[in-house]
Amino acid sequence: MLALPYAWTRADLLVRALPLQDLQAYTGMGKPARGSHLGPDRGTTWIPTVGLQVRQLYVPGLFVKGRDTQLYESVFAKPAEIMPVH
Repeated sequence: MLALPYAWTRADLLVRALPLQDLQAYTGMGKPARGSHLGPDRGTTWIPTVGLQVRQLYVPGLFVKGRDTQLYESVFAKPAEIMPVH
């Protein structure tokens, strides 16, 4: 149910993995997301489906640009299932 404007993130992979340890995450209900008026978003808006509650999770620090070893490489059991999202 994740729907974000392209300018916000390159969410192009779906990863299913089993964590080896507890992870701290931010959680909350989905809210409307609006894209830019320019580029591929062209003012698009995602509005949560009425009557359907979608809880979203964000785990900070799974990927940090410039870090040699990423957290996501060590906290999940191998092999993880990784699928491109089209």
